[in-house]
This record gives sequence, C-alpha cells and structure tokens, in this order.
Amino acid sequence: MTDIHIPYRSGRIVVLADLHLDHWGKFNRNPLRDFRLEDLLRADLDALIIAGDLINGPHVNMTKALKFLGAYIAPGRIYVLPGNHDYYRSSLAAESEMSAIVQKAGSHFLQQSVLRHGMTRILAATLWTDYDLLWQRAEAMAIAAKLMNDHRWIARSAPDPTDAFEVLLPPTIERRVTSKDLREIHVAHRTWLETELTKPHPSGKDGQTVVVTHHRPHPEVAGSIDKL
Repeated sequence: MTDIHIPYRSGRIVVLADLHLDHWGKFNRNPLRDFRLEDLLRADLDALIIAGDLINGPHVNMTKALKFLGAYIAPGRIYVLPGNHDYYRSSLAAESEMSAIVQKAGSHFLQQSVLRHGMTRILAATLWTDYDLLWQRAEAMAIAAKLMNDHRWIARSAPDPTDAFEVLLPPTIERRVTSKDLREIHVAHRTWLETELTKPHPSGKDGQTVVVTHHRPHPEVAGSIDKL
C-alpha cells in the first residue's frame, strides 16, 4: 500500500477519538464545544486524525459526522481510522463501505496505513484486542462474548442490502462476531505494526514514528481495569 503524504504546512496534527457524534446529536449537543475543542480544530492544522469511534455504524451516521467536522477543518485534512463502534449495525466487511463514504466526503480512510508528515511517519491500525490484559485469555474471551456490545451489534459478514430490516436490526446469533474473530484481527494488525516498525525510517536516523490505534496498546494507558 502506498504511503499517504500529509502536506506539511504548520506542522500541527490533532488526534481525537471516541467522539460518538451520533450519541451527542440525539441530545442536540456538540462535544467539540462542550470540551472546548473548537478553537483547536479551527487553528491551522495539517491534519485531524480520528482514532476510532466517530459514530455508531456507517450506513446512516458517517456522512453526517464528516459534514459536521468539515465545518471546522477542510475535509481533505481529515483522516478517519475506524474503532469498534464504527462497525456497529454493520459488519467486519464494512471497511470498503466506510472507505467509500469517507472518500466521497473528500477525506481519507485509514486501516493498516502509513502516513508521512515531514520527518514523522504515522502507523495507523484499529488493533482490536488479544483479550490477554489479565493473562486469562479464555476467561476474558468468554466474558466479552457475553457482556460486550460488539458481540451484539457487529456481524462477521455484510447483511443483505436488499433487506432493510436486516441492515437496521442487530445481526442474528449465527452472524455475530466472536471473540475468536476479533482476536484474529488483532493478531493481523499487530503483525502489520511490528513489521512496519522494523522497516528503516524513510527520514533516516532523525525520523520519528507515531503509532495511532483505537484499542489501547499497553496496560499503562488502559485506565481502570476489571474483568471486562
């Protein structure tokens, strides 16, 4: 895959995650205003990277969310990496659909993507989870399957587009993702990250690397930890 070059102007990039704009919209709220981020995005940014969970599900919400962000920053400077919620009411096969929606808005879709910005390379992947934070993988996978909404709202395969009810309703039990499915994606994303990190930096010894994931990559940034 060809590296994505972010034009270097001001040198400033903002990374935001978990905006969940459709949730805020239900209450006629603007999270950028509530969290005093509007001036930050109206500054002369080279890029805004959305590190996952822009919305719940691409079918209805993603176009509207990109239009909302476009009021603050030019669409061509917006880069969208999906998080788990972006697949809700959809499937693991939805990345091509998300990419088409993002590109139609004039923005950039990221997944296992390398971005270049000056002497910095940015490696972006959703990552998902290996369920091994507490070194009790089998137990964690079983608990997640019972309690995590991902396993109710994400399907393995795309729904029948001609069936309006199948598109809007949670997938049937047979079509829902499993912990095994998501761990396999984690392994693939982690392998890709490890491979990219071993490559020589395109800017040489003075180059810097930033890794952007949606799922947190290390216990030290995991916040409070419980069984789920």
